[in-house]
Amino acid sequence: MDIINLIKQCAEIPSYSTQEHRIHPFIYDFVKTHIPGEIELIHKNNLIVSIPSSPQADGKKDLPFIALTAHLDKINHFKDTLPDTLPVRITSDKIIGQLDDAVGVGICLFLGYLSQTSGFPPLLLLFSEMEENGEYVDAKQGLVSGLGAQRIARHLIAAGKIPRLVVTIDTTPFYRGNPGISLYSRFWEISKTDVSKELVRATENLESYFLTTFPDIMHKNNTNDFITYGKAFNANPDHFVPSIALEPGIYPYHQPGEGVFLPDIRRIVSIITTFLNQHP
Repeated sequence: MDIINLIKQCAEIPSYSTQEHRIHPFIYDFVKTHIPGEIELIHKNNLIVSIPSSPQADGKKDLPFIALTAHLDKINHFKDTLPDTLPVRITSDKIIGQLDDAVGVGICLFLGYLSQTSGFPPLLLLFSEMEENGEYVDAKQGLVSGLGAQRIARHLIAAGKIPRLVVTIDTTPFYRGNPGISLYSRFWEISKTDVSKELVRATENLESYFLTTFPDIMHKNNTNDFITYGKAFNANPDHFVPSIALEPGIYPYHQPGEGVFLPDIRRIVSIITTFLNQHP
């Protein structure tokens, strides 16, 4: 299976904010064909895929889930002339299209596929609605940025399926057309929320692992669903669930024709695969 072609298929689907259900059939079919996982539909537009560990993951099947997340919605640049298929092209070094966050969705699905022949612990793939800001954000109608992540987190807390780590895969604007990968980690610094010493220590351990093992990663924070998941899962002082994000650079950002470097995509897959196999 080719990760770049998988992302291309995700990017071609016009799953704009409030229209996230458009990509659901593709995800259902992919899981049915490639992943022995169960899918839950949460509040119409959000999906949770629960994946048990593989036989190769000795001693890991009873561990708590690690969650990999991506948002399903794209920004609608076409307004009322919504095409059935969005334009995507692949060059020698980039994939170009509406890639925020088709890149994350494709990588999450690909890692779910890899989990069946790897030593991964049990996984949750969390696919959320309404991560983006824009014309559809209307607090009076209950439509706010991060709505999907809030709904997914509330559902998992109520079901007693709290992950022990959340890794969001999105795209970062920091590199301005150059290749690169960012680690976001301290959601509380942006959200201005109090967190436990245990959460800070656990997050610092993760930072140390990633930045030491993969020294090419840039450590920096920005806003996306990793903040929403961090706040939601750590609202109970008895819980501490680190929430981080790993993101390839994208350029331009929130515009038509977004480009992401192919080596960065493959690097993200390699980094997370190594992490899940080593499972520190």
